Amino acid sequence: MTLVILGGLGFPVHDELLRRARLRLRGERPPRLSLHSRVVLITTAVLLAVGAAGFLALEWCRSMDSLSWPVKVLASLFQSAMTRTEGFNEAWVSGERGAGPGRGASAAEAR
Repeated sequence: MTLVILGGLGFPVHDELLRRARLRLRGERPPRLSLHSRVVLITTAVLLAVGAAGFLALEWCRSMDSLSWPVKVLASLFQSAMTRTEGFNEAWVSGERGAGPGRGASAAEAR
């Protein structure tokens, strides 16, 4: 999950964060983050937090009913990260009807 989130930040942000880390290791004070990096980091954090909270609230007693609460939190963070950066669902969402393997629109129309 961490690699997916880091990959979603982009090369310019990675470059700037690595340069800052190198300066700090040398004992120098790094310059302020660029506007681009600040916007990307803040937006990523907000989208992941809001997505995880929303998924957790909506699926607490549905698709994640059999899980313990720490696993529910981790599953909601994972789902938020995957949909935000990769664009696909990793869990069956309880409101999905007929959205399983082999159950696309063409299969539903054929019945």
